[in-house]
Amino acid sequence: MVNESNVYGQVTVRMHTRQTLAIYDRFGRLMYGQEDVPKDVLEYVVFEKQLLNPYGSWRMHGKIVPSWAPPKQPIIKTVMIPGPQLKPEEEYEEAQGEAQKPQLA
Repeated sequence: MVNESNVYGQVTVRMHTRQTLAIYDRFGRLMYGQEDVPKDVLEYVVFEKQLLNPYGSWRMHGKIVPSWAPPKQPIIKTVMIPGPQLKPEEEYEEAQGEAQKPQLA
């Protein structure tokens, strides 16, 4: 419901910036991007402000992604490879030794 106390003003800003992006996994390995190579980025950012408060601050409401923008590459994620299933009385080293023994016919 719109009344005088919750009227907002919005503005869309086109931003041309040079940005760097480097994404690391939890082990500190570089997964995506490069730290030292800046790229030109075009963004459309929507800011909003509550009009009733003249001293209020502008906040970011969202980003607009144009339909003509190139699709982003997916980020490769790290996964956990499950180890051997252990019985409650087994130790990890025992299970590793059994898995590496050759099977005789």
